[in-house]
Amino acid sequence: MVTTSKVLTAIKWLLVSVWAITGYSRIHYYGVFTSNGSNKATLTNPIEINDHGSLVYVTLHQDHILTYLIYISVSSFIIAVIIDLYQRKRFSGREDH
Repeated sequence: MVTTSKVLTAIKWLLVSVWAITGYSRIHYYGVFTSNGSNKATLTNPIEINDHGSLVYVTLHQDHILTYLIYISVSSFIIAVIIDLYQRKRFSGREDH
């Protein structure tokens, strides 16, 4: 039988997986975008990123990808934590979780 606790646990682990994948993806794309970026602002690369003390300029699209990956990663982690806290409060002492 599928219980609320099992469904919440599945959702929580899905969100933790999303957090891990988007976190890794952001690190990967950050490296790719900064290595391919220019060292001077241009019309195609107007967005400034500080890469360990040196400035690198990337495209607006690349900046949006990095920003969205942060939002998705942080949001999924926060929701997973909220679900976990709810489960600990609601289902503590029960045998079915």
